[in-house]
Amino acid sequence: MKPNGTLVLSEGFWEPLVLLNAMRALKCLPPLVEHDFNRYLKLSALEAHLRKLGLSYRVEDFSSIYYLGSRFLRELVTDSAAYPGFTNPINKLFYEIEKQFSGGGMGVQQAVIITKGSTV
Repeated sequence: MKPNGTLVLSEGFWEPLVLLNAMRALKCLPPLVEHDFNRYLKLSALEAHLRKLGLSYRVEDFSSIYYLGSRFLRELVTDSAAYPGFTNPINKLFYEIEKQFSGGGMGVQQAVIITKGSTV
């Protein structure tokens, strides 16, 4: 990066997946799994690496409400057999809610904004 440059990484992270699976286990739902084509990063390892490099960063959790709704609540309140996966109408509902409210640490997909030579 150039001095005062910014790099944005949009990645799937392991820690929110663990949190979602803990919630799913409370209701005896099967765990969500990583696929071979899409391994999640460990946010804690990335943060340690960025600190070691002396880079400033912040994490934007922009998908928690969506993941909570589409990966947990959906299984409790809708017929997942009738509306499998992404065809379930509750996904769109939580997508719209996410536009207004975000945060909570359950969004597997997060953005890491890294800056060089300035503070965030």
